[in-house]
Amino acid sequence: MDTRLRHYSRRHGECLLWIGSRIHSGYGMVWVPEESKQRLAHRVAYETWVGPIPDGMDIDHTCKVRNCIEPTHLRPLSPKENRGANAGEAHWSWKHGKYAS
Repeated sequence: MDTRLRHYSRRHGECLLWIGSRIHSGYGMVWVPEESKQRLAHRVAYETWVGPIPDGMDIDHTCKVRNCIEPTHLRPLSPKENRGANAGEAHWSWKHGKYAS
């Protein structure tokens, strides 16, 4: 997985940006052959380069760049902590079909 992550990413300043496929919200998606499915690239990067994600935890981007997979920019937070850390940040609204804050 390390090779796949590095192949589909490029350094941009301090961030390591995922340049492969992305979903509407801006998060990268990577095919994981061992699981026969696509997964969020930042979660796969964390698991590959840092270690297992604790059960029930989100992975927060400290840089606030959704397609960043730089392991030093990723940290596990509870869903409640993650919502608080990202309060006021624009997010994709499926109901309205656009970014909303």
